[in-house]
Amino acid sequence: MSISKLAANADVGRSTFYEHFEGKHDLPGQSVARMLKAIADAPPSSNASDALLDLLTHVRAQHALASALLRGSTRPILIGVLALKLERQLASLARRSAAPPIAPLAFPALSLAQAHLGAIDAWLSSDDSCDVTDRCTGAARDNPRRRRRNVRTERLACAFTVFNSE
Repeated sequence: MSISKLAANADVGRSTFYEHFEGKHDLPGQSVARMLKAIADAPPSSNASDALLDLLTHVRAQHALASALLRGSTRPILIGVLALKLERQLASLARRSAAPPIAPLAFPALSLAQAHLGAIDAWLSSDDSCDVTDRCTGAARDNPRRRRRNVRTERLACAFTVFNSE
């Protein structure tokens, strides 16, 4: 589909389209960037953020679509967008650290992105909940809003926060 058609379907001009996107190949990444931010911003603690829990609840509810995105040609786009967000997080941590990074931050960011999306894909493929240590068990108990959530979602969210803290 051409940019002209995309812009016409969105009822905007081509110049408006290019103010927001570099091209049509930028659309998939931009459309998932906000959702992936919840994964990148997972706090290095035992409690998952509400944004992360909301994302995982949504992913579980949209199981078929999420599986297609994670396993299809969009997977490299998802990994790339998440890796960039994680690289920014790592750069922020590195600035606060006394020691400079020993490798370019793009490498661990890419590995983390692949691991996070792989964990979600495995979680969606399984009927079993994630096996996470007891470091996360208090999160649902401490927050009444979280008590209503699926325990499997809570445990995967905690796995992200535990993984980000190590």
